[in-house]
Amino acid sequence: MTFTKYTPLEWLYIDISNHYGWDKELFSFRIQWVKDHIDELENFIDEAEDRYQFAVAVMALREVEAGKASGYLVGLDACSSGPAIMSAFMRDLIGAINTGLIGKVRSDIYKKVTETMNVILGSTKEWGRNAVKGALMPMFYGSQAKPKEVFGEGKELEAFLTASEKVAPGATKLMTIMINSWIPWALNHSWTMADGFCCVVPVTQKKETKVEIDELDGHPTFMYQFEKNEGKESGVSLAANITQATDGLVVRCMNRRCNYNWTKLSKVHNELVYYLFSGSNKPIKLTRIQKIWKEQQFMSLANVESLTWDSIKTMDKGYAAVLCNLIKRYLSRPSFPVVMVHDSFKCHPNYMNYCRQTYNEIMAEISDSNMIESMLSEITGTSVIVNKFTDSISDQILEAEYSLS
Repeated sequence: MTFTKYTPLEWLYIDISNHYGWDKELFSFRIQWVKDHIDELENFIDEAEDRYQFAVAVMALREVEAGKASGYLVGLDACSSGPAIMSAFMRDLIGAINTGLIGKVRSDIYKKVTETMNVILGSTKEWGRNAVKGALMPMFYGSQAKPKEVFGEGKELEAFLTASEKVAPGATKLMTIMINSWIPWALNHSWTMADGFCCVVPVTQKKETKVEIDELDGHPTFMYQFEKNEGKESGVSLAANITQATDGLVVRCMNRRCNYNWTKLSKVHNELVYYLFSGSNKPIKLTRIQKIWKEQQFMSLANVESLTWDSIKTMDKGYAAVLCNLIKRYLSRPSFPVVMVHDSFKCHPNYMNYCRQTYNEIMAEISDSNMIESMLSEITGTSVIVNKFTDSISDQILEAEYSLS
């Protein structure tokens, strides 16, 4: 692992800078900014982007400077997690670079699309980052209406769509594949995540009915709107549903890999080692989670801490070996709690290097997996093959500096 590791104090500096508004700058810049203003940070509270969080972070720094123990949590956010996940699925190097999933610079996909779009437009009206941001994420989630609302239906919309495809070609391609996986008139779409989590998304349509109140004089009426579980011929929501479900998987994996029970996990590891070297001839019994692993090629630690010898001694040896190695990796690191909200991750500064390393590992494993093919095949009921851009980009993902920023 070759990305830069920072001291707990430097992570506190980075957190202070993030709340001030420097979250799109290099880590080295953020650290230096705090050092340059170390004695006057309180003077910047009113002008900070998030002044309350900034004030709390500065208070935590003052406690540390006074030699007091602090339970303050520092946080990093995933950069454009939606298109980053889609780029990982497609093993798209360009999209991974532009979402920060690969590389040593702090990428800003909104700025990149804005610059590319304005180059395409040439001397015509230039658009700003905020306008592009308002259209880009809904577009990757299948919305056609939002980009039209922002750019109209002329050459500016065409420039936006062209720029988006240039900046994140994998996400653009996968979005179309996911939208085309819609099952006409189905009441729901369902699939299984790599940790066994079942996703069932009902198809709903807005309905409206007239309600009359007989008990009141004059029999007043009003129109009542509601959602009804009813199929429709086509829809675009699968692009968002699948991507956001994968976001949820990442959160669950982060918790299981970072905040584990050392006693329970080490016991399972020891029993796995014994099983792998015992030459056991017990009949193999594939559990549901092992079948999912064989299909998706992504290892989850879901329910692993509760495994018993009775379960382990009938495991598929290939599954047991991969699971054993994964457990060994995390037992070599400290266990620590992570507070997660969507794609934002907070932990104690002492552990942030491990936190971002774990995130990179999960994203690299997602990229190498068959997860997207498995989910789409389950949704459609047919064998779906997704042509990836290259064989693997996982080594580059593991070395990324700013996948979390």
